[in-house]
Amino acid sequence: GTSGCYFRSPWLFAVGMYYIAIALVRFVLLRNVKLSEREEYTTRRKKREWKSYRTSGVMMMFMNVTMAGMTIQMVWQGKSNVYPGWTIYISALYTFYYFITALISMIKFFHWKNAIVSAAKNVGLAGAAMSVLMLQTTMISTFGEAGELSRMMNGITGAIVNVFCITLAVFMII
Repeated sequence: GTSGCYFRSPWLFAVGMYYIAIALVRFVLLRNVKLSEREEYTTRRKKREWKSYRTSGVMMMFMNVTMAGMTIQMVWQGKSNVYPGWTIYISALYTFYYFITALISMIKFFHWKNAIVSAAKNVGLAGAAMSVLMLQTTMISTFGEAGELSRMMNGITGAIVNVFCITLAVFMII
């Protein structure tokens, strides 16, 4: 975020705001876990957990605004991350690992009755979806041709990821 301000780069600023938003959501969830662990398992604790779940959904809406800003820059301005040499393969490996573990976690903890854990898994899945979009954009810019087809592919994937994350956030709020 600081680099975006310093270099007057909307791309770096949007990326920075995305990571700040995701860090804030995770911080709020971690703080609420610590607060709710102090209480006995009562309806008051349950209300606190669901309140933090809803708060996380609202914060994810802000995160989605930054994701939309990044997607718009990817499509209209051709912005993307550039990784030198073999670093892109490590990034791809990390993205697949992140996405698979987020899905497994989501399935594994689906039946837990703790709303804070569910919110954390939802945030992880949203982050994994954004990571897939970033990987696609990076791979197209590295291995493909910059043209209308790549812009269309990034636009479609970006729209799917953003609609998915907005739907997830709205579900959490409701």
